[in-house]
Amino acid sequence: MRFKLDLGRRVSRLQKSQGSFHERKRVRDLVQKGERVLVLCAGFGLTSILIGKLTSCREVVGVDPNLAACTFADTNAILNKCVEKVSTVMGDTMDSNFLQSLGTFDRVIAYLPWKRNGVIQTLADLAAPVIPSIAPGGTLHIYTHETEEALNAGPAGNELLMASVCANRQFKLTAYGKAQKASIALRLYRVGWDFKFD
Repeated sequence: MRFKLDLGRRVSRLQKSQGSFHERKRVRDLVQKGERVLVLCAGFGLTSILIGKLTSCREVVGVDPNLAACTFADTNAILNKCVEKVSTVMGDTMDSNFLQSLGTFDRVIAYLPWKRNGVIQTLADLAAPVIPSIAPGGTLHIYTHETEEALNAGPAGNELLMASVCANRQFKLTAYGKAQKASIALRLYRVGWDFKFD
């Protein structure tokens, strides 16, 4: 595959927020035939195009608030001959009404910023606007920043927070762990969570 990038606009970094190559491959390998996939903070289209090109999903919609990133994502979909399956729209990835206007999805991959207006976002903060976009039986892959202590304590406390924003939807945590092996700062890790919803 080929990707057009622009270092000057800082949209070409393989963002740590999207985890490692191994994390993207792990998620890609979970995509089932006919799924409709949403990628939040899709950047220049790396994950969207990998899924659109290398799986039998029906459609991938990427969302990013950055116009330059969306422009590069569209160009990269053309370069990789997957415009029939992969599209990118500009919008607020934390706006529940906007996300719901895109329909529901069988799989949501949420590389959301861990801070918003200078405030650190909890797992529940990040997930709340996204949950209504997940179809029954759908999966949410979402990423947080966790201290080494929180990571070692396990997911139980955050699962309770998730329950508080799920509007009575049942869910099951199906995977939890580092999205990349190395820390992203001193004793701080990018952690991936997979939730299956009823």
